[in-house]
Amino acid sequence: NSFFLLLLFVDNPDFKEIRSFVETKAESIVKQKPSDLLKYNQKGLTRIYPKGQRVDSSNYDPFRFWFCGVQMVALNFQTPGKTKRQSSHSLYHLFFISKQLLVDVSYLI
Repeated sequence: NSFFLLLLFVDNPDFKEIRSFVETKAESIVKQKPSDLLKYNQKGLTRIYPKGQRVDSSNYDPFRFWFCGVQMVALNFQTPGKTKRQSSHSLYHLFFISKQLLVDVSYLI
């Protein structure tokens, strides 16, 4: 289970490595223990990528991962849509508030 794998690295993440999770595993982690993922991302790097079944260029919602401190989300941008507009607009805002999010975990509770 990805969640337990993540717990092994929470206390001492290596800044030179990146943990990559498929969106379904990442969603499971976010549902179970979002504060642990946020704690890990205070020092470690995490990347989320789309599941293999997304052959129609659809996207998952990246916001739930960004709110848990995930630094990289891989998205499909072949077709325009609501998610693309929201993501492009929000990248600017999340960049500036990310340090606050990584320090204050109270919004996750």
